Amino acid sequence: TYNTSKTISEILDYTKSYVSWSFGALYEVDNNTSVFARVSRGGRFNADRLIYGKAFNSDGSLSTGGNALSVNYVTQQELGIKKRGRIGDASFNAELTLYRAQVTENNYDFTAPSLGRDPNISATFHSYGAEFASSLRYGNFNLEVIGNYNRTKDITNGATPGAQPKLTYRVSPSYDAGVAAIGFTADGQTSSLTGMASASGDPGVQYTIPGQTYFNAFVKVRPYTGLELGMNVNNLFNTLGYRGNGGIVTDTIRNGAGVFDNSAMLGRTISASLKYKF
Repeated sequence: TYNTSKTISEILDYTKSYVSWSFGALYEVDNNTSVFARVSRGGRFNADRLIYGKAFNSDGSLSTGGNALSVNYVTQQELGIKKRGRIGDASFNAELTLYRAQVTENNYDFTAPSLGRDPNISATFHSYGAEFASSLRYGNFNLEVIGNYNRTKDITNGATPGAQPKLTYRVSPSYDAGVAAIGFTADGQTSSLTGMASASGDPGVQYTIPGQTYFNAFVKVRPYTGLELGMNVNNLFNTLGYRGNGGIVTDTIRNGAGVFDNSAMLGRTISASLKYKF
């Protein structure tokens, strides 16, 4: 950033540090089963966002309030189990993790003034949930299933933050016969909310983004040794949907309708490839 003015509007001269840490333990119950636990803490400096509030003293050092807002911390606790084994002639691996997380966010929203909202953000989020990852192989067939269940609340006002679906999942079956392979992926999530909509910052005025499932597919053909022809199709059914947080463009929602901005998923995309190994 280059300041063309010769007048110094604010002096910045401060030092801030923090420590990130993680402790974990794993216990092997038997050759195919283990359990684990982990606790951790990390952080992120607010850096330039501090200049939009009264965070500095006249000599450039952090004020009492600025010192409290200078780092956003994340703490997390996890407890899980890993299992591998066989079901008949099929082999499998599975992992289940239960987690809790606590996040503090002190930030500045540049879009808020245009909506008549306070741009200064100071919130604490608590979340809990479960992660599941598994794979199953039977001969030439392979199946992978991944899922995450999550509940998050802003404990300062009890609201559910935007872009936080309760469930996200991915199911990926494939079959590889050597001379050819085929597979697809179903990638989806349940509904989620946009950011706050009203000029007063009322968290109850939000727009629900419907959940969607997107399908991707691939096929590979190996007609000769070392030669592989492939085709990939992303968003196979050209499904319209949104995955980002976005925000409300209008400051009110009437009769369940409003205007919001977001990032739409790419439409159907097809690519082809040719590989030759020698």
